[in-house]
Amino acid sequence: NYQIYRFDVASGTITLLTDGKSRNSPGVWSRRGDRIAYSSNRRTGKDLDLYLIDPLDPQSNRLLAELQGAGWSAMDWSPDDKKILVREAISVTECYLWLFDVATGEKTLLTPKEDSEKRFYSSGYFRNDGKGVYVITDHDSEFRRLAFFDLSTRQSKILTEHIDWDVQEFEPSPNGKVLAIVTNEGGMTVLHLL
Repeated sequence: NYQIYRFDVASGTITLLTDGKSRNSPGVWSRRGDRIAYSSNRRTGKDLDLYLIDPLDPQSNRLLAELQGAGWSAMDWSPDDKKILVREAISVTECYLWLFDVATGEKTLLTPKEDSEKRFYSSGYFRNDGKGVYVITDHDSEFRRLAFFDLSTRQSKILTEHIDWDVQEFEPSPNGKVLAIVTNEGGMTVLHLL
């Protein structure tokens, strides 16, 4: 079972931040770098709930939202640190995106569940203006492609239509002007800049 620790570089001190028994995700840092959002099964032993902690203050560890299922993982914080983008994985082919309010724990489903088509979403990052998120999805395609999901319209725009291969991962540059995209092209890993 994975645990989260803080390592103090100056003193070499290691501090356990989680309970030492439950399964915990690595989590994601807030934009200010003062909190981590992570999932843990400490409440039931199976369901992954969403927690927040200030690594400098282990006593700050708090449950943000009780969830059902073992597929929940925080992906990114909004630029103002008021929202957290979270992925709910049902299976390797069915995943959904949610937005959690950091103050209240209220969650909002971003991607539809009602139609018969199962959809895959992964690797989400907020755009620097906070108006949308970049995600990998297989929506309307045999390939996993990079898309921009607009939070106001709830519509996706595919950014890698010109690449007929699966996007495996991506990372935005700190200033948000460039996306580094890694694809699997016939068994070879290829780096694209967009």
